[in-house]
Amino acid sequence: MSNNNRLSRSLSLEDNQETTTLLKRRSDEIEAEKDTSSKVQEKTDNNSDALINSGNTSSSKPNNSARDPKLANSETLAGEKSSPQETQPISVASTENGANSLVVTNTNDSGAGSLREALENAKSGDTIRFAAELANKTITLNRELSIPTGKNLIIDGQGASNLTISGNNQTRIFYLNSTSATPTDLTIKNLTLANGSTSDRGGAISTTHQGSVIVENVDFINNNANLGGGAIFIAYEGNLTVKGSRFEGNKATAGNDERGAGAIAFWGPNNLTVTDSAFIGNEGINGAAINSLNGNMTVKNSQFINNKTTAASYDSGNPNPFLRGYGGAIFADRASARDGAGGAIEISNSTFKNNQGRGEGGAAYLYTGGQDRVSITRSVFENNHVLALPNGGNGGNGGGVVVMSNEVNRGLTITDSSFAGNKAAGQGGGLWMMNSPTQINNVTFSGNRAESLEKSGNGGAMALYGKTDIVNSTIAYNYAGWVGGGVSADNSPVSVKNTIFYKNTASNGTEGWGIQQHTNRALTDNGNNIQYPPKQTKNFNDTNATANIIIADPKLGSLQESNGLLVHSVPSDSPAAGLGASSGASTASATPTPSSTDGDGSNAAIDGNKSTVASNPDPLQERASNDSLSGGANNDILVGGMGSDTLTGGAGADRFVFQSAKEGIDRITDFSTADDTILVSAAGFGGGLTADATLAASQFTVGTAATDADDRFIYNNADGSLFFDSDGTGSSAEVQIAILNGLPSLTNTDITVTS
Repeated sequence: MSNNNRLSRSLSLEDNQETTTLLKRRSDEIEAEKDTSSKVQEKTDNNSDALINSGNTSSSKPNNSARDPKLANSETLAGEKSSPQETQPISVASTENGANSLVVTNTNDSGAGSLREALENAKSGDTIRFAAELANKTITLNRELSIPTGKNLIIDGQGASNLTISGNNQTRIFYLNSTSATPTDLTIKNLTLANGSTSDRGGAISTTHQGSVIVENVDFINNNANLGGGAIFIAYEGNLTVKGSRFEGNKATAGNDERGAGAIAFWGPNNLTVTDSAFIGNEGINGAAINSLNGNMTVKNSQFINNKTTAASYDSGNPNPFLRGYGGAIFADRASARDGAGGAIEISNSTFKNNQGRGEGGAAYLYTGGQDRVSITRSVFENNHVLALPNGGNGGNGGGVVVMSNEVNRGLTITDSSFAGNKAAGQGGGLWMMNSPTQINNVTFSGNRAESLEKSGNGGAMALYGKTDIVNSTIAYNYAGWVGGGVSADNSPVSVKNTIFYKNTASNGTEGWGIQQHTNRALTDNGNNIQYPPKQTKNFNDTNATANIIIADPKLGSLQESNGLLVHSVPSDSPAAGLGASSGASTASATPTPSSTDGDGSNAAIDGNKSTVASNPDPLQERASNDSLSGGANNDILVGGMGSDTLTGGAGADRFVFQSAKEGIDRITDFSTADDTILVSAAGFGGGLTADATLAASQFTVGTAATDADDRFIYNNADGSLFFDSDGTGSSAEVQIAILNGLPSLTNTDITVTS
């Protein structure tokens, strides 16, 4: 077991209680670091001004990194000296708002017509462009380009395609000076920034206090910074927006620094936004692609391929020596400052493949504060791997993702996503979670592995140390070296609904007991779950995934791509058909198919406006008034429609349908949180609901009114009233849609959003 109790977890058969105690600890050094981390870059304006006056001339020795093939056609290759071109003056054109457009006319490092001269002559608000004759050429720098405080500029390579600015492996490319008194902005578009180098931070771009940067359609190739931000470093209280850009072969490993991001190092507490971008083959110490401190982070429509933090080593003699190697692609250290408002880490429509980390998080390590939340939507984590950090580091947890907090945070939601083929040397092959109340909806966990044969080798698909609800998901072909081939959970509540456990295995170390193959304990069964094969033994400490799970072969198909996700298909003759979700991320139909009967004990769909939702006669007449609808003994769908209706599902798993918030107040007489579901229409209700998914935890609250702008459904557990609020704490009033008799303990997982 590692000397670091924070993340060396074990769910042994003999001492779960001791393990639970270990889970709540974290080293004092980490806490001390958090108190100072947000102040690392905090400088006085005088210090920032000193930087402006003196410049920043730090550089590292030239390296031998190969130039990217994309740049092979450039007139001047990195590492070569460009011959002086005939100097022509910079052309200047005025715009309507008084700003100028300056045109660079040659590739010289300095002098008339050079980029350096354009930067010197430009005024705040100007745009610097490049002559068309510079297409496919390279501007090779002898020293960095320094932008003074207060000079807000746009540098745009449009019209000079494939133009490269190179640091020649000897110097940083851009240095943006900024102060709190005069925050400064820089926008760079349509360029390649290559072979920038520094012994400090930010090989291609570096900022000072409150400097903000936008990059759009920029390639960052083979840049290097010893301490972090091989491509970009954004200092304290700045902002960074990245659009349509590519980061390849950037590196920040020489300093073995905790903030050693291979591509982007961001020091909050403001906003980091990345969209439509690719991070390929970057190397860092924590977060080979992104290392974010105390900032809101949004990642959309992006790819993270073959990034790694495996060069990290245990840093004896320094604070937090074990905190190295985390997050093969992304490392986040809180989403907000310790004393700030809550922040968010949001990852959507993104792919993480073949990334490698050490210690924690093969693809991503996301540490949060109690006020922070994390969401992962329509994303794929495939073949990522976390190794142990030798010589005193952690054993390798979370082959795909680690999400953790020292205090219970605002939650983690994973929706419509895939975790496939990820490996952890320790535990949590796909996911490792601690203190982050988790909603997992329509997610496939397939072929993930927690490989340690020690008692810590638990949770092939996921290792959970906090409350978790798993709905409409598939957990198949996962493996653990100790127990819980599918799911390993501590004593926190973990429930499953409409979920398949299929051919998960666990070795029990070298003991060969054959126990706890799917889970390390029986989880809470919220209905319609299937397992195959059943538990292997009759030992007192062996268990199925739940006590009442359906034992049947779901006949899953092979893992395949569907709508950008990796899923197992479910054939029509599978006993799982009709139990799971059909969003493309999981494996079966979201709603049991109704039979052509009324509410007489068979599966029925009953509509208070249009009689039965089937072709057969039904005693209810078509009307938009106050109806009384009753199901039967099996699974029914009841649609009250207009008016104040009374809905009784009866036995079975019933669905109560609400098509808009304007239909009236329906009374549900017998809602069961174990079996029944409320269906609401995203189109009919609006309010930013996500269709074909369980209602997000952030959109549900218990009480009498919305508590924040995200809340949409409000459940008063004192009288059973259910309300909808289209804008949370905004100006729109809440609307009551239902009353639930018996005061069931309703949560967001009892509400499914349809299209």
